Amino acid sequence: HMLARGEPMKIEKGVRELLRSSCVDRNLSERTLKAYQSDLKLFRQTVKDKDIEQISTEDLRNFIAQFDDNHQYKESTIRRQIATLKVLFTFLEDEGTITISPTRKIRHKYRIVQRLPKVMSTREIKRLLRAVYRGVKNIEGKTETVTNQQYSFNNKRFRIYRDRAILEILYSTGMRIGELEKLNLKD
Repeated sequence: HMLARGEPMKIEKGVRELLRSSCVDRNLSERTLKAYQSDLKLFRQTVKDKDIEQISTEDLRNFIAQFDDNHQYKESTIRRQIATLKVLFTFLEDEGTITISPTRKIRHKYRIVQRLPKVMSTREIKRLLRAVYRGVKNIEGKTETVTNQQYSFNNKRFRIYRDRAILEILYSTGMRIGELEKLNLKD
C-alpha cells in the first residue's frame, strides 16, 4: 500500500491509523488506546524507519526475543506485546496496507506461571493473634450490660470478636481471603 506521495508507509503512520481507527470505529477505551501506544513504542524504536511492508516475521521474532532474553519481563507482558502486534498487523492487513500479516507465523506459546500466595511468617502471625487476643481480653475485662446495639456492625466489641473469628478461621484452615469473604453465617 502506497501513500498519496508514492512513499511506502512507515510504522509511525500505521500505528497512528490503528489508534485513530480504534478510537473512532471500534470505540475502544482510553485505557486500551494508551496500552496499545505504550506496547508499540518499543517496537517502533526497534524497527525505526522500516517500511511496514518490509517488516518480516523474523523482525517480530527478534523483537519478542528481546523480552525473552531480558528476564525482568513477566510472561503476561510478553503475551500482551505479541497480542498488540497482532492487532496492529491484522488491522494493516484488513486496511490493505500489507498483503499478509507477519504475525500469522508467530506461534509463541507461554505458559502462565501460577504465583503462590504470599504467606505470613510465623512471627507475623503470632504478633497479629496476640494483638487480637489483647483486644478481646480488654473487652472481656470490662463488665457491662450487653445490649443489641453493642453487637451492631459498627460497635468496637463486635469488630474485635469478628476480627478474632476471621483470624482463627484463616490461621486454622489455610483458607484464602476470597473464600472467607464468600462465607455466610449459615455456613
